[in-house]
Amino acid sequence: MGSNNFADWRRAKRGERLLIWSLTLLFATPGLICFLTQAPTAVSIGLEVAAFIGNRWLRRARRERLRAIVAWEDETAPLG
Repeated sequence: MGSNNFADWRRAKRGERLLIWSLTLLFATPGLICFLTQAPTAVSIGLEVAAFIGNRWLRRARRERLRAIVAWEDETAPLG
Protein backbone atom coordinates (compact mmCIF):
# COMPACT_ATOMS: atom_id res chain seq x y z
CA MET A 1 0.00 0.00 0.00
CA GLY A 2 2.68 2.51 1.00
CA SER A 3 4.95 1.51 -1.85
CA ASN A 4 2.18 2.27 -4.37
CA ASN A 5 1.92 5.81 -3.02
CA PHE A 6 5.69 6.19 -3.26
CA ALA A 7 5.62 4.84 -6.81
CA ASP A 8 2.92 7.40 -7.66
CA TRP A 9 5.02 10.16 -6.13
CA ARG A 10 8.06 9.06 -8.15
CA ARG A 11 6.00 8.90 -11.34
CA ALA A 12 4.86 12.46 -10.68
CA LYS A 13 8.53 13.49 -10.55
CA ARG A 14 9.45 11.69 -13.81
CA GLY A 15 9.59 14.89 -15.88
CA GLU A 16 11.98 16.50 -13.43
CA ARG A 17 14.19 13.39 -13.47
CA LEU A 18 14.28 13.30 -17.29
CA LEU A 19 15.13 17.01 -17.44
CA ILE A 20 18.02 16.57 -15.00
CA TRP A 21 19.46 13.60 -16.91
CA SER A 22 19.08 15.36 -20.27
CA LEU A 23 20.86 18.45 -18.99
CA THR A 24 23.57 16.28 -17.43
CA LEU A 25 24.33 14.76 -20.83
CA LEU A 26 24.22 18.14 -22.53
CA PHE A 27 26.53 19.78 -19.99
CA ALA A 28 28.97 16.87 -20.19
CA THR A 29 29.67 17.47 -23.89
CA PRO A 30 30.35 21.17 -24.60
CA GLY A 31 33.82 20.42 -25.96
CA LEU A 32 32.43 17.82 -28.34
CA ILE A 33 29.69 20.18 -29.48
CA CYS A 34 32.25 22.91 -30.21
CA PHE A 35 34.52 20.46 -32.03
CA LEU A 36 31.71 19.14 -34.22
CA THR A 37 30.44 22.63 -35.09
CA GLN A 38 33.98 24.08 -35.41
CA ALA A 39 33.02 26.89 -33.06
CA PRO A 40 35.37 29.81 -32.40
CA THR A 41 37.46 29.75 -29.23
CA ALA A 42 35.37 32.42 -27.50
CA VAL A 43 32.20 30.40 -28.07
CA SER A 44 33.92 27.27 -26.82
CA ILE A 45 35.06 29.00 -23.64
CA GLY A 46 31.57 30.44 -23.12
CA LEU A 47 30.01 27.00 -23.46
CA GLU A 48 32.51 25.51 -21.02
CA VAL A 49 31.72 28.19 -18.44
CA ALA A 50 27.96 27.74 -18.96
CA ALA A 51 28.36 23.96 -18.59
CA PHE A 52 30.37 24.42 -15.40
CA ILE A 53 27.63 26.62 -13.91
CA GLY A 54 24.95 24.24 -15.15
CA ASN A 55 26.70 21.26 -13.61
CA ARG A 56 26.84 22.99 -10.24
CA TRP A 57 23.09 23.65 -10.47
CA LEU A 58 22.44 20.03 -11.48
CA ARG A 59 24.52 18.70 -8.60
CA ARG A 60 22.44 20.77 -6.19
CA ALA A 61 19.19 19.65 -7.87
CA ARG A 62 20.20 15.99 -7.59
CA ARG A 63 21.09 16.45 -3.92
CA GLU A 64 17.72 18.10 -3.24
CA ARG A 65 15.96 15.30 -5.10
CA LEU A 66 17.69 12.68 -2.96
CA ARG A 67 16.71 14.60 0.18
CA ALA A 68 13.10 14.67 -1.03
CA ILE A 69 13.17 10.90 -1.56
CA VAL A 70 14.60 10.30 1.90
CA ALA A 71 12.12 12.71 3.51
CA TRP A 72 9.10 11.36 1.62
CA GLU A 73 6.19 10.44 3.83
CA ASP A 74 2.97 8.77 2.87
CA GLU A 75 0.41 11.51 3.47
CA THR A 76 -2.47 9.06 3.17
CA ALA A 77 -1.13 6.66 5.81
CA PRO A 78 -2.90 6.70 9.17
CA LEU A 79 -1.04 8.43 11.98
CA GLY A 80 0.22 6.46 14.93
